[in-house]
Amino acid sequence: HRRQAALDEIQQLQMEANLKQASENSALTEKGSLQVTNITLPLKKEYLRALAAAEQCHHFVCLVRAQEQVMATPVLAATSENLRQCGGLSLQFPGSLKLDGLSSNFRVKLEIYSLQTQREILPHDIKYHIAGKKDGNTNKLRLTPKKLLKQESRLVMPTIQSPAGPSAVRAPAFQMCGFVVFSLREVKRTHFTLNNVAYSCPLAGNIQLKLSSELEIDVQERGFLTMFEDVSGFGNWHRRWCLLEGATLSYWKYPDDEKKKIPIGQLDLNMCTTDSVGLASRDICARPHSFLLETRRPSEPNDEKSLVLIRCGSHTTIRRLSIRGFRQSQVMSDARKRPHEEESDDSDDGWIGPMPSEAVKPKKVKVLKYEQLYLDNLPSAESYERSYMHRDVITHILVTKTDFIITGSCDGHIKFWKKLEEQIEFVKHFRSHLGPIQDLAANSNGTYLCSISNDKSLKVFDVINFDMINMMRLEYVPLCCEWIHCPGDAIAALAVSDADTNRIYVYDGQGTNTPLHVFEKLHTKPVVIIKYNPVFEVALSVDSVGILEYWTGPKTEYKFPRCVSFESKLDTDLFEFTKCKTFPSGLSFSPDGTKFATLSGDRKVRVFKFLTGKLSRIFDESLQRFSELQQVRQQLPNMEFGRRMAAERDLEKSEAINLANITFDERCVKIIGKPENLRPLKLALFQGRARRSKAAVTVEMEASENPTLDSVRSDPTLFCTAFKKNRFYMFTRREPEDTKSQDAERDIFNEKPSKEDIIAATEASGVQRLYDTAIVHTALGDIHLKLFAKECPRAVENFCVHSKNGYYNGHIFHRVIKGFMVQTGDPTGTGTGGESIWGGEFEDEFHPNLRHDRPYTLSMANAGPNTNGSQFFITVIPTPWLDNKHTVFGRVVKGMEVVQNISTAKTNPKTDKPYDDIQIISVSLK
Repeated sequence: HRRQAALDEIQQLQMEANLKQASENSALTEKGSLQVTNITLPLKKEYLRALAAAEQCHHFVCLVRAQEQVMATPVLAATSENLRQCGGLSLQFPGSLKLDGLSSNFRVKLEIYSLQTQREILPHDIKYHIAGKKDGNTNKLRLTPKKLLKQESRLVMPTIQSPAGPSAVRAPAFQMCGFVVFSLREVKRTHFTLNNVAYSCPLAGNIQLKLSSELEIDVQERGFLTMFEDVSGFGNWHRRWCLLEGATLSYWKYPDDEKKKIPIGQLDLNMCTTDSVGLASRDICARPHSFLLETRRPSEPNDEKSLVLIRCGSHTTIRRLSIRGFRQSQVMSDARKRPHEEESDDSDDGWIGPMPSEAVKPKKVKVLKYEQLYLDNLPSAESYERSYMHRDVITHILVTKTDFIITGSCDGHIKFWKKLEEQIEFVKHFRSHLGPIQDLAANSNGTYLCSISNDKSLKVFDVINFDMINMMRLEYVPLCCEWIHCPGDAIAALAVSDADTNRIYVYDGQGTNTPLHVFEKLHTKPVVIIKYNPVFEVALSVDSVGILEYWTGPKTEYKFPRCVSFESKLDTDLFEFTKCKTFPSGLSFSPDGTKFATLSGDRKVRVFKFLTGKLSRIFDESLQRFSELQQVRQQLPNMEFGRRMAAERDLEKSEAINLANITFDERCVKIIGKPENLRPLKLALFQGRARRSKAAVTVEMEASENPTLDSVRSDPTLFCTAFKKNRFYMFTRREPEDTKSQDAERDIFNEKPSKEDIIAATEASGVQRLYDTAIVHTALGDIHLKLFAKECPRAVENFCVHSKNGYYNGHIFHRVIKGFMVQTGDPTGTGTGGESIWGGEFEDEFHPNLRHDRPYTLSMANAGPNTNGSQFFITVIPTPWLDNKHTVFGRVVKGMEVVQNISTAKTNPKTDKPYDDIQIISVSLK
């Protein structure tokens, strides 16, 4: 016990070691108090539902520690009566706790302890022998139990000596179930997240309380203040000698009067309602360097509105204006001085008061012009409406101004799609390259497309006629490409970077592979991004060390642009990426060309001003930032958040993270794709109308109320690729159809299967859909199963196909009953989910030779006759009452001890769900 006490003292000293102690030589002695009230503990809903039938009861107590001070709340039991006082969902401790003598940098730790006891069965008066005795019409209670009884009560605990002796000290039965640490900066918070809360604890994981603090500073300061006073409606400034002692400000006319006379006036700073002392606004006082203190008191009958008094209902606010030790001649500006004015000793007593000024105009809220029109031309559905496929993983996608969508996959194939009024249609398929596509680029008016690959080839396409018009064989491996010309230029210039050197080659897109110009010294490392700003006709390139360079095309002989407002990059923030040791993976210009946004490897979005090169905003989207947000306030369920974090780390390990790009928009208005199980990479936004008529539409036609044009509605669509997916997805303003129905066609199979796929599908449709044995790999071991495919073909086929597709991977045993069975197969983990391989439910399959007459029988779980889905269970005892109710489709032949260990796991008595998840890792078929 001495050792434990020493360990507790060491832990307390370690917690207080970080506290900043006040210096002994400091002139300020900071003291204050902290009051903690309305301590509320929310409880789990599962615990509240099981509370009525539970035989045990929890008692809670809170300890508040601050250095050597320790205070405790009353012990509160989780009974129905106590819960009813706080809405039935939480416990609220009565009273308050007050800590005195705290410094401004205090650190208080609130600990919550719980004690689990048996619920009292007998009433209080019977348990403690408080019997009633009727005397006439009055009930008199004998509050003292009888000491002499003929029979010894069985309710009295016998005196048992401790094995350690009569002077032994017992360890407390209370256990810590959570704690929270807070300081002065968290005084205004009312909700806190508890630390170290066990899974089996009935607490919901947070705590609600109210904090209030008072800080007193023992200080003495002396000096002159020029103070404003109201005399019969006129203002006058007087210089006063002031003494600030504690929270009281006293002032005299002369410094010598401090020891001889009583103060002219006093001001109690505790009565001030001013939150922060600062310069007074000009609508209150036009005199520079003046500061304002406001006090409030109950209104008096003689109070009238004046320069310093403002009556507000039952209270009166008093304004006190002061200037720190400046003479009037020093305060007033030279422009306001009169030429004949002379400084004098009594110049401070001139009649100068608060001067009226122009009313401060309210700040206008910035509203984007035609904001609703912009919002109407953005997709708003949370889920994707359609998806189309390639034969391999799609790595690139872009949208042209000619209403074409172009996709490229890692096998070198390119597909052209045409945007219709709603949806899209396939146009043409090119087997463009032998290797993976490195980059796709379309020019500013959407008429030309360029594709490059690591097979040292470059292809140029006519987008409108969807035809290949030029091919070039390069002498190097290209890395990125971009069209650097505007509509009407004589040369359709095309820039391509070398993956191994720092060079940028400029070609004629309709000419040969002889370059028009080569940038050899513009960069020092390979260029990873080239983007063209058609508004200012300037190209922007970025190399692998994060250096950004501005340059122009052949029209201005590839010189530095004149439109920018800087001459040296030292005057800009363009070295931001080099400082952070990263480089952009995506870059996009705003529609007006004045800004550009980047997405870099450190997962930060940076927005720059194009003409000045200044950094205007940074959005931190790092994994650490999201983890902190998840801890402060739960954004996603913990299991879903962990799954997405694992997917992000998997993405960081692959080269696909460099495929992510960014599409410029003004601000965040909606988050889409949150419920989808995919990680978007490349984005392409379509806005406008897909026109059916090929005739040119003039401005007059567009502005007129033309029913023919109005019939073609805009269909804003966001196209995106995904990590390790051979599909691209369409997010529109329309929600998808019911994805659980068999007729839903959200994922379009537009690719013909290959020979290998046909053979695999043929084999899968035959023998390989049924297996004789299976091995369920769980977190506690392997369970070997024998399947009865001949007797129960549909149940075995459902189990085998689900297992082969990885459907059961990660599922938990959500229902475990000791001495009966273990159940799993629900993807939601609640016992209400899951479906068969056919999308719905299938019928029972009963066989006279397959009965529940022995333990370790494998059966289908259902909610009634012919309602089998994906859930199944394994019994641990003979259960003949289940015959002809559940389909028996297998037996355990090895690993019975694993099933037995799962069945003995500690579970929630109300839901039969284990406190610690037991997962299925995978299922092997033989």
